[in-house]
Amino acid sequence: MLKLLNPIFTELWIEHMKLEPYQIMWDHFYKNINNTIQNVVIPKGIFEFKDNINNITNNPDSLRNPYEYFLYLLHRHLTKHPFHWKKLQGRIYSRLPEQKVREFNDNEVLEKLNGILGILSKDRQNMEFIWILHINMVITAISQNQDVSTISITLRKLVQRASENRDNFYLIKHYLQGLSFIFNNTVTLDVNQNCLLNSWMTSYMVACSHTDLCTLLQLLIDVLKKAESVGKWSHFRPIYLDFVIPTLKQIAVTNNVGQIGKLAGLISMNIPELNSSLLPYFCNETIDINVTNEFLTTILENIHIASITVQQHNILISAWCRISLLCSDTISDDLSQKIFSLPAIRNVVLIENVDEPFVDFIKALNKQINQTNLFRLKELCEACFGNIDKWIVPHLTASKLDSQVLYLYTKMSLLFLYCAPLLYQKSKSVCLLNRLITVLLLPTDVLTGKSPPGNILHAVEKTWHLFFKGIYKLDHISDPYIDRTLRDLIIRYVPHFSTVNSPIINILDNNDIITYALEKITNNFLLHSARSSEENTFKAIKTIQNILQISVDLERIRTIIKKVLPGIFDVIIFNSQKSAALDVVKFITSAEWYNYVHDDVRNSIQNVTAKHLAFNTNNYFQLVSILQKYMPEDVRASLPQIKEQITHVERMRGVGFDNTLRQALKRIEDTC
Repeated sequence: MLKLLNPIFTELWIEHMKLEPYQIMWDHFYKNINNTIQNVVIPKGIFEFKDNINNITNNPDSLRNPYEYFLYLLHRHLTKHPFHWKKLQGRIYSRLPEQKVREFNDNEVLEKLNGILGILSKDRQNMEFIWILHINMVITAISQNQDVSTISITLRKLVQRASENRDNFYLIKHYLQGLSFIFNNTVTLDVNQNCLLNSWMTSYMVACSHTDLCTLLQLLIDVLKKAESVGKWSHFRPIYLDFVIPTLKQIAVTNNVGQIGKLAGLISMNIPELNSSLLPYFCNETIDINVTNEFLTTILENIHIASITVQQHNILISAWCRISLLCSDTISDDLSQKIFSLPAIRNVVLIENVDEPFVDFIKALNKQINQTNLFRLKELCEACFGNIDKWIVPHLTASKLDSQVLYLYTKMSLLFLYCAPLLYQKSKSVCLLNRLITVLLLPTDVLTGKSPPGNILHAVEKTWHLFFKGIYKLDHISDPYIDRTLRDLIIRYVPHFSTVNSPIINILDNNDIITYALEKITNNFLLHSARSSEENTFKAIKTIQNILQISVDLERIRTIIKKVLPGIFDVIIFNSQKSAALDVVKFITSAEWYNYVHDDVRNSIQNVTAKHLAFNTNNYFQLVSILQKYMPEDVRASLPQIKEQITHVERMRGVGFDNTLRQALKRIEDTC
């Protein structure tokens, strides 16, 4: 029916329309109020509520019931005849029961509605729809350029109360949605919008969910930028100083939300007197790296390098190193370039490329080791990496992802490879290098024979050769600590490494290093004096066999034979892993390069003869008997040296003829 009357009311009679038809319609709807509102759909959010209002005022085709259509017609009429509102207002207010409105007055409509909402019970005030009404009243007031400090009093009290009870945090989501609309859709901030942000934020930020925290932080970032751009920062400054910064400092320790750092950085830029305290705080090792990264990025995007004090250089450099080391694909090249332009770095090293900033930086340090004052380089390393052992400890747990631990070990192994001489100070009982070795490679559990957690062992396997090569650059000959460390890296990890793809394979390209490593393996796992467990001896033998199987360089093969074959012979003589040792002998004698290593094999036979003939006679001749089966030519060629050694033993024993030795020799000669 109302749709049929629409053309008459809004077109034909619009200029001379009287109020009486609307008063009659209001009386009708009021008398049938229960039927009128029973089909009303309560909006679920601020924007749905605004859409409903917009439809009622501008889109009659979308209206769902006669009452909404009545409101549409009334809006059209009052827009044309605003002076009629006072008459209809009196009629509406006089018909509302007193107990529903209590102290209702004649202030503006927003204030009246605010008064009604303010006298509701607490349970009703916590209804989502009531919050939506409050928020839309504030939005409406702002759209009419009205001061919101009064109209929002009840709403602000509700928000404060809700922030103290996590069960009511879902209501604050509506409030944040409204604030986002307010600050993003108003050109100016002239109606005291700053009063909408206050102490409620403190308890809310501390206890809300990750998603809700991100929402609030982004809102605060947008508000700060908006206030700065429209010249109203002074109105918001106390809020950020009193409520935001203290809370950011609190939650930065336990949260990894990067927006915390970004917001702190923006505040620091807009409140310069805070910079000296915020910079060291948000770059501290106790702060999550995502937070520090955003803080650092924001700071360096907004200030010139020249304005950074000398005392702050080391703080920035250390923070950059921590981020680069602990977080993959996070730090930007622009940020790295700005760090590299700091005098503390620029005056010491030249960094030509920034494809991989952290790696390029440590490579640049390496290039300067023999060209620059070593003291200055070590000073820079201390500034960059002085607390690195503290940074990495929380990340070396069994719960960390394999990829995260491997990333960390890769970066650290490259640091060792290129900068070990800068990390080590022989004159100090405890320096950065030995602290890092203890944390990364040789903790107490590993030194006592326990295997590290799977993710850490996997990372060590992938990077062991880089650590080893880096430490080997130091003076292992005259420095017992370095020699002991290198030995421990071998003997503590060979039992835990795979025998098929052992990391030792990756040091075969350096003859000095592989010679050193094979000596340690032989001395600690193969020789009779090593007193190695059978299991560890077996692993060492299989590792050596695998190394021989993949080796193609003849000189490298000869080096391996020289270093390990005497130990293999010892295993055959004394150890229950004789079968595994014989597998190595069989492989050597069947290899296509066997003819090139006869001299090395014969030297090994002569060495074991000199070592064991006198004191382990029976075991020795059992070995020779076995070797005759696999390498008869080498045994035959070694007979003169064996005879000579027998004569030497007889002389040492003070006898001219030892029947046991001579009989054993005769059996060998007869077999050959």
